Amino acid sequence: LKAARDRASRRGRPPAVPTHQQAAAEALRLLSTELQIMSAANPSQTEGAQQYRRLFLRYALALDSRNPQLMLEMGQLLAEGELEREARALFEQVPPADPVAYAAARQEIAFSLAREDRNDEALAELRRVAAMRPDDPGVKFNLAAQLLTSEREAEALAVLDDPVLAPIREQFIGRYYRGLALEGLDRWDEAEVELVKALELQPDNAELLNNLGYMWIDRGTRVAEGAEMVSRAFAAAPDSGNVQDSLGWAQFRQGNYEAAVLTLEE
Repeated sequence: LKAARDRASRRGRPPAVPTHQQAAAEALRLLSTELQIMSAANPSQTEGAQQYRRLFLRYALALDSRNPQLMLEMGQLLAEGELEREARALFEQVPPADPVAYAAARQEIAFSLAREDRNDEALAELRRVAAMRPDDPGVKFNLAAQLLTSEREAEALAVLDDPVLAPIREQFIGRYYRGLALEGLDRWDEAEVELVKALELQPDNAELLNNLGYMWIDRGTRVAEGAEMVSRAFAAAPDSGNVQDSLGWAQFRQGNYEAAVLTLEE
């Protein structure tokens, strides 16, 4: 939409009329999208839908091999199937001539690298994308998230405080990430303010309940309240090792040593 608006403001020529092959490729892409929507509504059909989506998108790429959107969607589908190397190879083919698609592809490469715990490479990729698109809030936010993952809290906080991200800072995710960055910098009081405000926006968020509750428990400031929050998080996410660890620490802090041992051994 932005590219179309910019072209109109420059009084540029309209896009070329699609060829029959390009139109057929777009029809196949739309079929893939419909399957994605259907499988989201019925998770039991996800595996079969993914197989057909891969088929449709491969046919579409055979018809329109230079289409950046097709490359992106096929790469994302390969990544969903844990075919990370194949996905990255496809993202690499997205040309810089389409700056929006190119930035999206480079971010997808970074996400793929991060999923393989190649965080330094992922961070370097996101830095390059942010340099290319300094006014893109989505790119800036993804950079901040990777900086937090890489334990570069001071840099993450500086990015989160960039004026470009002003609308996001008042939202849940902005509050939460600023709180995590401040916590990592041992700026406890400021972190608590941000995390409490985030909790007001999403009071049942298990990850946030766990993080804020653990901070209170670990610092010994509001142990009982923190333990109650961690218990709520554990009820919502009983398979999370991070939450169970916090629960065991809460039990230890409250003197329930036998219960703590059992919880932590689990």
